Amino acid sequence: MNRTQRIAVLVLAVTPLFAACGGGGGGSAFGATFPDNRSEQLDPVLARMATAPAPRAPAVAVSLGGTPPELVAFDLESAEVRWRQPSASTSAPQIAGRLVFTLEAPSIVARDLETGAIVFREEAGSLPLVGAAGEGDLAVAVLSTGGGVGAQSRLIIARGGDVHDIIDLTFAVGLPAVRAGMLFIPWSNQNLSVLDGETGEELARVRISDEVVGHALVADGNVYTGQANLIRLTSATVRGTRDGAAWFGASVGELPGTPAFMRDAYAPPPSPQSAIHRVRLDFLPTGDGETVELNDDNLYFTFYRLVFALAPDTGTVKWVYEHDADIVGGGALPGGLIIADAAGTLRRLSAADGRVTWTASSGAPSVVTALRVGGFAAGGAATGEVQSLADQLSAATQNPDARLTPAQLFAVSQLAASSGADVTANLITLCDRRALPEQVRAAACTALGDRVEGREQLVAALERHARFLEGTTAPPVGALARAAARMEERAAVPHLISHLRDPATDLAAVALILAALGELGDESAAAPIGDFLRLYHAEEADDELTVALGASIDALVSLEGPVARELLEEIAGDTMGIAPVRGKARDAVTAMDEAAAAAEAADTERQTPTEDEEAAAEADTPEEEQADVRPRTITAEIVGDVLAPVRRELTLCLSNGEGRPRTARVILHLSGEGSVETVSVTPAPVAACVEALIRAQTFPANERAVRQQVIYTIRR
Repeated sequence: MNRTQRIAVLVLAVTPLFAACGGGGGGSAFGATFPDNRSEQLDPVLARMATAPAPRAPAVAVSLGGTPPELVAFDLESAEVRWRQPSASTSAPQIAGRLVFTLEAPSIVARDLETGAIVFREEAGSLPLVGAAGEGDLAVAVLSTGGGVGAQSRLIIARGGDVHDIIDLTFAVGLPAVRAGMLFIPWSNQNLSVLDGETGEELARVRISDEVVGHALVADGNVYTGQANLIRLTSATVRGTRDGAAWFGASVGELPGTPAFMRDAYAPPPSPQSAIHRVRLDFLPTGDGETVELNDDNLYFTFYRLVFALAPDTGTVKWVYEHDADIVGGGALPGGLIIADAAGTLRRLSAADGRVTWTASSGAPSVVTALRVGGFAAGGAATGEVQSLADQLSAATQNPDARLTPAQLFAVSQLAASSGADVTANLITLCDRRALPEQVRAAACTALGDRVEGREQLVAALERHARFLEGTTAPPVGALARAAARMEERAAVPHLISHLRDPATDLAAVALILAALGELGDESAAAPIGDFLRLYHAEEADDELTVALGASIDALVSLEGPVARELLEEIAGDTMGIAPVRGKARDAVTAMDEAAAAAEAADTERQTPTEDEEAAAEADTPEEEQADVRPRTITAEIVGDVLAPVRRELTLCLSNGEGRPRTARVILHLSGEGSVETVSVTPAPVAACVEALIRAQTFPANERAVRQQVIYTIRR
């Protein structure tokens, strides 16, 4: 039949259908009065699908690209190019049964998938090609403006390589499916109409009230619909909601590039050059009864050159594959994913670990590739060793392609959420790699600072210093210091002190080192922290230096308490010092005084008897003992008087002690009779010397015969 004859046939045979459907009301297909969600209509459709042969179609890839642009069909089974045809398509190719559709303005063009020959052209006007589908000789292409009010759409139905029907509609239509000689057409956001592919009669209609119905697709002989989620057509679908239906919804959180589970079918379709083809999700639905899941429990997320296999219920990464060119097409199949890249290379990735199990190449450059993978089963043993997930995620962050930064940040976040010492080792490597994009490196450093595993790796990293002759650089000390504090890893203290004393350590890292040393509570750090404060407190003012000096004051107070008073008073009184640092030292001294006063007041209140207690004590005291000369409370001044005979020896304890502290803080617990119960001395290196001298002295009893705590400071 030639084109003129076909138009004549359409005018005679199809005009009644146009009259019924063009306005969307008054007739059968798409009519406003057609009932929806009827079991007596849907059940025969389901039975027809169940008895129809399983769809069988050769696995093929059709790419668009090159200069001048051409379509290239590649047979996956034979790994050979079927044909090449020049094409100025402004749409991605759409594989539909034995045809492939493209939009080559002002026409939609259908080519024979086997030979590439053009079998027909139809006027498209200004309507974009939304999608196409087919099974065997039956195919349908959808052109639609999308949107709502004023939408225009056209269905082009083909049988045997020729136009069979054309249906014009006044509402938006989504991406169709074909199964068992029937067309499944989503429209107006909530409807799915099932048409007989031969007669055009509407057989059934489903209306889903709580899901967007934008796509129809076929998998394992079943038809699925939805957009943000999936519903498989079953007898329960007539309920009109996802409740109780065979429903699936992925829960993976927000992904880089915000790819849709399935693209918005009612928005303008993406151009061949659109990033949507390179930032995408691929999946293959499966299940039985009223359950729907994804094959291999994998949702494949492609971001230009990276592929992440995600757990669909959590978004957790299972494996990462890195490619050497942009991936411009993908298709999930049982056991894996087929990818097609911009250079014409195709690979099959294992669903289990992402390793390559098959490779072929058309040699044709491509901006977008459509894939029909069907039951493609070719492939051999996976190549390469299986890397740990931590190593895969770490490797994914190191590609210099700036477009990958969002996906690399995603990889770091997944790495940070993983457990194990090897994860910490990878984060150390990433935080240390200054060639990484700053955002990626900063994220790795933040994640490193929050680690609670990997103590050995942390300490080993801190052992390295910047040495010009040795060609070594300093590790990421600041992040390592934060991690050491979080892990409470005191073995890191000597290394942190070493980096504190190293002039090559940058001030931002110094502040973090000082904070970590204060948190770790190792008193051996007090002296080097004091040295740092004395050395730099009068340097030229600098924001980072001021922060670091402030951190040193906080650390000293945390480690030494009142023992740090003398040094802080010295810093506060140095008129050459940095003003904010002097102020912070003064505030620290004031806080010490207030804390000591509050403690003494609380202790006095606790130890002062009530009037009733005093009266009772006096009543029980013999008259001859009423004139008691014992002190009511043992004060710091009384302790000083008792220790006066050994004052020189006490100062020698400080002078000869490790670090030669200027002061020592003593906390005494005395019984009511004046015997020494406990002696606590800080700093620890002078404790033994001071305690021995104190215990050798005799302290007076107090008149109330109660146990007392006294705080006393020894100064040299």
